[in-house]
Amino acid sequence: QKPGEETAGVKDMVLCYNKWYLVDAESNKYIGDWTAEKYRPYLTYLDTNGQVKDTMFDTVLLLGLYSRYGRAFCSDVAESFDPVKFEDWEWYLDKTFREGGDVDELEKAAKIAAEELGDPNYKVKLVVMSPGPDRRNTRFGPIDGKYYSMEVANYYNPDVEGEWQFCCDWWYDEVLSRFAAGNFMHVEFVGFYWL
Repeated sequence: QKPGEETAGVKDMVLCYNKWYLVDAESNKYIGDWTAEKYRPYLTYLDTNGQVKDTMFDTVLLLGLYSRYGRAFCSDVAESFDPVKFEDWEWYLDKTFREGGDVDELEKAAKIAAEELGDPNYKVKLVVMSPGPDRRNTRFGPIDGKYYSMEVANYYNPDVEGEWQFCCDWWYDEVLSRFAAGNFMHVEFVGFYWL
């Protein structure tokens, strides 16, 4: 599909996995943690002298498959013996949106790109993973003190789709509110990637 309103103007998107990968237990370093330095070559094209020549990818997709607790965000995509828990969702949101987290570092990289490109209006687009339901989880939460079923609707219990949808809506609202709280000048949120 050509870039346009339906695609939020995305032309070239790069996938950046920001799940949990422990590299060194002693130093608590993780491959899935993104820094401005790691983002930099994805935002701008550098010549052999390290000089910025042009933009590279206009959009970054942050995608996590596993949390630090070893559970997959979507059992249909990645193997996980245990269904996802609310603490997995909270961990990912905190990791992604905390001060010094993945989006904060993307903002720093985009600010550098804006300066190097000589374009104060430069922005990079952001897409964030949406974990979707783990249908094995019939007691997900607590969200606002209540537990929900991630089962999809069926003939015997058509109300569970409402519970699953409530959890997904909570995720969307949380991502949007955390993004808004960051007051990012060089990152533009454009959508979710359904895992």
